[in-house]
Amino acid sequence: MTVLKPVYMILPSSDPVTYYDSTLTLFELRNVQNTVLPEHIQVVPYVEEIYGYNHVEVLKKKGCIQETKSTYRGPLILENWKCPLLLVGEANVSTI
Repeated sequence: MTVLKPVYMILPSSDPVTYYDSTLTLFELRNVQNTVLPEHIQVVPYVEEIYGYNHVEVLKKKGCIQETKSTYRGPLILENWKCPLLLVGEANVSTI
């Protein structure tokens, strides 16, 4: 059984991806800074430079590590990232 990882990309540019697989649930890449991420995610950084966004910088600041990067025709890039898990009820010491 294959478990699908959440896919993050800039949603206004996601039409080519959803055309080929309309069952995918995509998440807005530009929101990862303010989002609790699952342990494993996939990123499609398609056209992010047009939007002036640097997902690598944001994900590294969150403690995420890029595990793999695959380049396909187009060029289309698919990256697999591992992010630290936050425990349920984990408190930020600076807020206590």
